[in-house]
Order: sequence, then structure tokens, then C-alpha cells
Amino acid sequence: MEALDVCSRLRTTLREEFGVEPSRATLEYHAGLG
Repeated sequence: MEALDVCSRLRTTLREEFGVEPSRATLEYHAGLG
């Protein structure tokens, strides 16, 4: 479940730094899964 951990950290980082809540599709794309 390493990819999910990466997605979780990425989501947290984006939310904290940019104030956005990316969709799961966006996270999967950036994680190389989409």
C-alpha cells in the first residue's frame, strides 16, 4: 500500500501549502497510477 501512503502525504502537503483538496484521480495520476 505504498502508493496510498504517497497519495496521502501528497494530499496533506497540497492541503497545507496550497489550501486545495485534490481528487483521488489527480492523486493517482501524480503517483503514476492513472
